[in-house]
Amino acid sequence: SNVDALTAVATRAGYHVLHVRLELLPLAEQIALVASSALLVGVHGAGIANGIFLPRGAALIQIVPNFMGRPSDWQKFQNYRSLVENSRVLYLEWRDHHADVASTPLLNYKWIDTRVQVDAFRMLVHRALHHWRTSANESPD
Repeated sequence: SNVDALTAVATRAGYHVLHVRLELLPLAEQIALVASSALLVGVHGAGIANGIFLPRGAALIQIVPNFMGRPSDWQKFQNYRSLVENSRVLYLEWRDHHADVASTPLLNYKWIDTRVQVDAFRMLVHRALHHWRTSANESPD
């Protein structure tokens, strides 16, 4: 993966970046950590559901790797969008459009190296930061 390059993008944008495996933390710590975050980034999976604890104005970036099926199948991965958008959390995603899915065995997905396009990620991070800043000026309803 190119997590170091992605971390550099987020850091330059002004985020304090923590690499955390939420599943290794007690539930209360998971909730507290996410609830104090302006941005949650993760690869598609159950951990993304923690986005429901993000504060208003935060953003969730879901990384959808090539093993998640063909582009025509991606609509079924929109459940995390529904979870967060009702809380005024911005949902963004990066999808790997260039993979040869037909030759990727789905059972071996944990060994696939997911490399996110840095320029595309930079655009998502800047959209998330803009959302955070403009949401801070909105009055709660």
